[in-house]
Amino acid sequence: MPNVKRNKIGDGDSRFYENIRDKTNMLSDEQKTSILSEEEVQYYDKITNEEIDYWLAEFQYLEGIDIYSAAAVAVASLAQAVGEGTVKKDEVIMLNITGGGESLTKEHHKVVYAKPNLVIDPETDEKEIISKVENLFK
Repeated sequence: MPNVKRNKIGDGDSRFYENIRDKTNMLSDEQKTSILSEEEVQYYDKITNEEIDYWLAEFQYLEGIDIYSAAAVAVASLAQAVGEGTVKKDEVIMLNITGGGESLTKEHHKVVYAKPNLVIDPETDEKEIISKVENLFK
């Protein structure tokens, strides 16, 4: 595992910051408050780009499947918790890894990206938008 100097401030100095911020922004304020107010919630130091890269490669090596950077942050955080003794090595932990296998899928299958049936300019009149959307279902 990389030996890194930790910056305890979430300053967004990460090439993955925007991706993670966007995922977090999908939660409502009520959901965030509920999650963050639970007593079992543990906070860990910032995960560095070096650690993300390490766990992307390590997960691929150990499990044989690629994962997204956000999942690598979760794996790195778990490794950090084990390293600090917050999580004991013999504890049973479930870590939900999302987004796995995209590279593997692309390697073995032709990926076809869906094309939108309708693209609307944000400046389009409301009635015109409604009409265009209704026409999609005729």
